[in-house]
Amino acid sequence: MVGTNVSAVAAGGLTLDIAGALLLASGLMFKPPRKAIEEASPMWDFNAALEANVASQTADAQVGAVLLVAGFVAQLVSALGVHAATWSDVTVAAGSAAVVDLVAVAFLLLLWRRWHIRRLLAARLAALADTGVWGPALAAYGHLLGQPAPPGIGVDLTAAEYGEQLLGARWRQLVEGRVLPDGIVKLRRDLVGTAEYEAAHGATGATADF
Repeated sequence: MVGTNVSAVAAGGLTLDIAGALLLASGLMFKPPRKAIEEASPMWDFNAALEANVASQTADAQVGAVLLVAGFVAQLVSALGVHAATWSDVTVAAGSAAVVDLVAVAFLLLLWRRWHIRRLLAARLAALADTGVWGPALAAYGHLLGQPAPPGIGVDLTAAEYGEQLLGARWRQLVEGRVLPDGIVKLRRDLVGTAEYEAAHGATGATADF
């Protein structure tokens, strides 16, 4: 049966709009109190939780805006005359739009938010005047990216290698032409004065050779 006031296109557009609006508001709607406290707490040099949230909200807004625009375009098409349809058509259109919504959310959660957080991490490292604090910045952002610093960092893995894992090509661009401190580019067994150095080279390892 055909309903003269029923539009499958408009139904699909509204389904897209609902998801887009939820994504735009998700940063405020679904924030737990503990996360809000972390973002509001003053930190030395930088607040990784707050910065990562800003990056995530940017990603949410971009994907949400795309869904909203697509939904409004579909409704515009309906307003221009493509409106009559069967209820079966409406169901298919709304279901198809819901699938698009799910794909968009998966893209956002699995890729787009992480891309924005990594980009912000690179910007944060570039803005830090003291490259000696790059290690804590990498650890803080790595935790937020779901790639926490491994227990063997500094022992089996340098901070520079960890930065490469987190940022890839961005890390290589960031360090090009920079002289990084030994604590970033060397393992602890190669740092004079550490217990690991003495264990590897002996207690006299720090003595200069003449």
